[in-house]
Amino acid sequence: MYHARTIWLFTRSDLKTIVGPSTFFAVVCTFAARSILACDPPSALHIVARIPKTAFWVWCNLLPFAMDNQRQAESIEEDKFNKPWRPLPSGRMSAGQATKLMLVFYAIALAISAYMGGLSQCLTRT
Repeated sequence: MYHARTIWLFTRSDLKTIVGPSTFFAVVCTFAARSILACDPPSALHIVARIPKTAFWVWCNLLPFAMDNQRQAESIEEDKFNKPWRPLPSGRMSAGQATKLMLVFYAIALAISAYMGGLSQCLTRT
């Protein structure tokens, strides 16, 4: 549980600013696309049922990005004052460990995106 919590702490503050709005945007766009698709659009129930999967996909793609951002020396110093509970300023993990873990989670994000059908979106994010 310690390690799971450490990973969670990388993105805890991004849930309401990135994961929530991105998931909401995906759902709204899907509902909007239903009215313009020439093919058989997904039902509203199907769209709503996929909200947890969508949020999970957003979070999986956010995690390595957040790790990359937070492992920088300037970020660690800033987080000591603003967000001391994050893994690096709290001493739960070193910058070197975060770099290795970040690379693993980039690979995991690619695999999850390929499995869930969002690989091109994962590869082309800005």
